[in-house]
Amino acid sequence: MIEVGSIVNRIRDVSDRYGLKILHLDVSDVTLLSRIGFSQEVFIQIYGNVKKEKINLALVVADERLKGRMQEIEIVEGKG
Repeated sequence: MIEVGSIVNRIRDVSDRYGLKILHLDVSDVTLLSRIGFSQEVFIQIYGNVKKEKINLALVVADERLKGRMQEIEIVEGKG
């Protein structure tokens, strides 16, 4: 099972790589909720649950969800 810490590290890597800000990060042993983006008006919301091996992504603009995606977690350490 993947660890929440690995997902947090990937969020930080992606934020750095694309010049995005981590606007919100809430982590527990099993779940995480993060928002990365340009501002509080334009961001990607990330919800992960390692127990269920799922991750949800949603593009949010002006408090409206424009696009969402749910997938099984497939993160390989050291790959970008």
